[in-house]
Amino acid sequence: MSMIGKFLQISADDLESLIQQPEAVHSYLFPEDGEFPDCLDVDRAWHGLDYLLGGESWDGEGAGAAAKAVLGGTEIGDDLGYGPVRYLTVAQVKEVADAISQIGREELARRFDAQAMAKAGIYAFDLQDTDLEHFALYYEELKRYYEDAAKNGNAMLLFLA
Repeated sequence: MSMIGKFLQISADDLESLIQQPEAVHSYLFPEDGEFPDCLDVDRAWHGLDYLLGGESWDGEGAGAAAKAVLGGTEIGDDLGYGPVRYLTVAQVKEVADAISQIGREELARRFDAQAMAKAGIYAFDLQDTDLEHFALYYEELKRYYEDAAKNGNAMLLFLA
């Protein structure tokens, strides 16, 4: 079973409810009716994106707001199997959206170092079949998702499933 990076836009009111009742996070994400919320799935590229945006950190605590895009935020609720869900507030989503919008294709290419990523143990990274283009496609999706969330005044849930 592989770890898949997921992102879910959430209203500020819904986030506040979950903060007040963190035990409800699991049922919010996995409702009994089986209607899983529509979220962004970056598949196994999550760790490579985290590396490219914030350095080698596993905790979203790298330099700047861009480092919080994948593994940042505040933990909430129970462990889903690969750790608890994390959330970013509306203000934090705006900060992240602004920061990652400044990172263009050239900067992403400058940060991409296959040897260093393999040495750092980036999850699911295989030098044989993974290249910058793989991460660049997911990066563009992530950037658009954050821009949309910021434009709509949403917070964000981040999790590995």
